[in-house]
Amino acid sequence: MEPLLSSTIHEVLCQPWHWDDDSCHIISFNADGSGEIISRGEMNLWIAAFTQWKVLDVISEDTEAAQAAPRPEPTFIGKMLGSPPNHTTILKARVEITLSRNRMASLWGHDITRRQINDDLLLDDAFQAKQYTITVRRGQFATQSAIKMDLRKRPLYALEIVFDKSPFPAKSEWKPEQQGMVESVRQYEMTIFCARELGRSEDVGSCIIM
Repeated sequence: MEPLLSSTIHEVLCQPWHWDDDSCHIISFNADGSGEIISRGEMNLWIAAFTQWKVLDVISEDTEAAQAAPRPEPTFIGKMLGSPPNHTTILKARVEITLSRNRMASLWGHDITRRQINDDLLLDDAFQAKQYTITVRRGQFATQSAIKMDLRKRPLYALEIVFDKSPFPAKSEWKPEQQGMVESVRQYEMTIFCARELGRSEDVGSCIIM
């Protein structure tokens, strides 16, 4: 890959990407090819792992639309409060991400070495290299979590990354005793992440004037 192109891709990708506004589900990319992935909820922590990633190829603008990751249709309120239509696609690429068995020793200053996470909860298939098609857009975006919950006032972000499938382990890659949690949290449905918070959207109230 040309150095200039590689530098541009790193500038776009290398930062934390949030599925929700509470930093419960995050994927991060670092310029050295390392990364992190986190899945937690309230007092629970399921994944706090390092990753390895690389760009396989960049998809040109004239590539068939079928190769691009589709953005799920929002609910009615989501449409009213969601992203404006003038967003711009700044990157389409195929990437490979590998979840490492090397776990984090701490998370936000808390020791997690004794927590049952990562390979304690996941099957071996979760740690195999996987390929994804990603689309990165610039504009104003709410997180996938906020849109799903129809939150009326929520942070907006300048960037959005859409995966063709979730970067979290598939449902079949969790140990049997974790299936209840997986059905509840549904990490395998998390495909859209946001970065670079802009501020909060205005509360539109209960009336919509048509």
